[in-house]
Amino acid sequence: MDNSLRHALDARRALLVVDMQRDYCVPEGIIGMLGHDTSHFPQVGERLAAFVARARGSFDQLVFIRTDFPAWPRSRAQRLHYGRNALARQRDPSLTDWFGVRPQPGDPVISKARYSAFRDTQLDALLRASRIETVVVCGATTDVCVDTTARDAFMHDYSVVVLSDCCGASTPERHRHALDVLDHFFARVQTSGEVAEALEQLGPPPAG
Repeated sequence: MDNSLRHALDARRALLVVDMQRDYCVPEGIIGMLGHDTSHFPQVGERLAAFVARARGSFDQLVFIRTDFPAWPRSRAQRLHYGRNALARQRDPSLTDWFGVRPQPGDPVISKARYSAFRDTQLDALLRASRIETVVVCGATTDVCVDTTARDAFMHDYSVVVLSDCCGASTPERHRHALDVLDHFFARVQTSGEVAEALEQLGPPPAG
């Protein structure tokens, strides 16, 4: 096992499943509406489900994060920016449902209204209360909410590992670019197989 990966994972750790929702993974959702191919997301969901089944017991917390749009109006900045493209759409409530994986009883679910799961949510408080030091991040989309959440996690002083094959982006180029930047500046980027194997070698999470 790579020593730097061992050091990152040899701590109290949480898996953050970001925005694995239909809106980002099916053709009728926002990624499709913006003109991008979503045909790779079923494979992302399958790989993530397999990773969760294999590695669930290796995490102190498994946190599901979803985008929930509040009833209160968007800010002026959001209205101006989203008005440039299909982001200003009327949202179909059915698109908020989970895709590929879903929380089990006892899994915390964090709702967010921003790209980052740390912004205006209870995620940091939950992780601190659980004495988490390392977060493993995956989900949708690599180039937006996964990227922003991973960056924010690093800025909050968590060690960050990103599952390269359990994320999906709006385009393959954006996926590769986002992972490249994250790997250089904010996180360890590894495949789910590499991380699962490392976790099995480490054994159960360290006692808190």
